[in-house]
Amino acid sequence: MIISSRSIRVYDVIAGSSLEAVSASAGTLNRPHPSPDDRWLAFRSNPPEELSGKSFVVPLKPGQPIAAESLAAIEDRVGSGRPAGWSLDSRTVYLLLDTDGFRCLWGQRIDASGRLDGTPTPVRHFHSADWAALSTSFGNPITVDGFMYATMKSRGNIWSLMRR
Repeated sequence: MIISSRSIRVYDVIAGSSLEAVSASAGTLNRPHPSPDDRWLAFRSNPPEELSGKSFVVPLKPGQPIAAESLAAIEDRVGSGRPAGWSLDSRTVYLLLDTDGFRCLWGQRIDASGRLDGTPTPVRHFHSADWAALSTSFGNPITVDGFMYATMKSRGNIWSLMRR
C-alpha cells in the first residue's frame, strides 16, 4: 500500500505499478488495513486541519477508487478511533476506540456484502491508570495467537513536603 495525503494506492511489486483504491477531495487518509482475504480495506480519514477523524470499510478494488466522502463511517462518538486489524475470517474489523474514556479494543462486524453490521462492540477493555499510549504501529496486529499492541506503563508518586 502506498499512502499519500489524499489517496491510498495498492502497489504491484511484480509489475512495479500502483492503482488507486480510495481517494479524498480534502483531508488525509491513513492507517489502511486490508482484510486477510483482500476483499475489504479499513482506513481512517481526517478532515482538513482536524485531529479527530472517522474510520471506514470499503471493498478493496484497486483501479476502481471509492470517494471517502461517499462512505458510511464506523460509529465513534469521540472521533479518535483507528483501525487496528481484522479477524482472520475477514468479518470483523478491530478498532482502538476511546468511547468509554479509555483506549480499548472494539470490533465492528461486516456483513457478506461489506456493509457495517450494527455498531462496534467491546472486545477487550484496558481500563487502568497504568496503561498509556496504547497503539498499533505494527500493521495488522491480529494473529491466530491474539492481538499485538504497544503500550507504555506509567506510574507516578505524589510527594508533599512539609515546611518546618
